[in-house]
Amino acid sequence: MAELISAGPSSFATEGERQAATILQQQLPTDWIVICNKILPTHDDRSFEIDFIIIGKNWVFLLDEKSWHGRIRGDDEQWIRANGSSERSPLAKIDYIAKI
Repeated sequence: MAELISAGPSSFATEGERQAATILQQQLPTDWIVICNKILPTHDDRSFEIDFIIIGKNWVFLLDEKSWHGRIRGDDEQWIRANGSSERSPLAKIDYIAKI
């Protein structure tokens, strides 16, 4: 079981994040670390919240959890969910955070 670092069950913004944390903790190797809901400051006084930073041997993953259901279509800019609602793609955010 991976080590889970969080501020406790109430620190998750959504039920999907809590469920994802449980799955990551249970299914990743024991020497991996999962950091939940970390605020990353930037040099220009902005900050970004990242749902999970996953640290394994020779690997670091950033995960932005979305509890969306059904088919999603779109591109790097906009995603359209099965119910017709559109969301800004999380790809640009996660790419920017990874570079920080």
